[in-house]
Amino acid sequence: MKGRRENVNFRSGDIKILHKIYASESGATSAIFIGDYLVIVSYSKSNVAKYSLDGKLEQLLTVEKYPRDIAQVDQTQVAIAIYNRNKIVFVDIAEMRLFRTLDLSGIPEYGLCCVEGNTFIISHGSTLTWVNSSGMQLKQKSIEGESYYVSTSDMKDCIYGDGDNSVSSVEGYTTKFTYTNTQLISPRGIGIDFEGNIYIAGFGSKNIHQITNDGKLIRIIPIGTFGLQSPWTIHFAPNSNKFVVTCSASGKVGLCEMN
Repeated sequence: MKGRRENVNFRSGDIKILHKIYASESGATSAIFIGDYLVIVSYSKSNVAKYSLDGKLEQLLTVEKYPRDIAQVDQTQVAIAIYNRNKIVFVDIAEMRLFRTLDLSGIPEYGLCCVEGNTFIISHGSTLTWVNSSGMQLKQKSIEGESYYVSTSDMKDCIYGDGDNSVSSVEGYTTKFTYTNTQLISPRGIGIDFEGNIYIAGFGSKNIHQITNDGKLIRIIPIGTFGLQSPWTIHFAPNSNKFVVTCSASGKVGLCEMN
């Protein structure tokens, strides 16, 4: 992944749209960077797609209905949460092939986050669940709701929607902070840049809230900045100023850069 670390002002820098990708005609998508590719799952098309960083479609693979979220496991492997079917499917992005399915009996899922390649944090409604690579439940945490997606910054903590206007960051069983803002409505995806700044997709408020790693507001970015309608997920490429924002309904994906 090529990107700039030097001379990037994450706290007030301009945002440039590099490419706009039409991953589907409608429906929410989730997207992450894997190596030199952008990988997108489409809920309405039930597929995973690999794009080059200039926005060109490379390969498609059909998966089960309905994929909701995608997480990186290692350099070529991704895990995909299959909504309402209590399972995670694993895809090798280099070969674009499905090679494993993990059944999660009795564990509802929506969002998915991978910790150190062998533990998964699953978000759904008012519950976070930690499972190992065999699907065994390790622990569970009840929250205030809106936990559609979950993110992690340093493999020790996790950040999640914690009510209609809030997100919380916890480490173990300790809450590090709760960020609440009336201009944040229905938090969804949460992204983290390489400086540790946190980006919250406000689905209902149609904006992105950028906060510090201790929960202080930096700025609120209107979703129109990205040429999208309602933000759904946001992810940064590792060690890069490139990031991706997806839309809740249009199927559009914005590949962007912070300057």
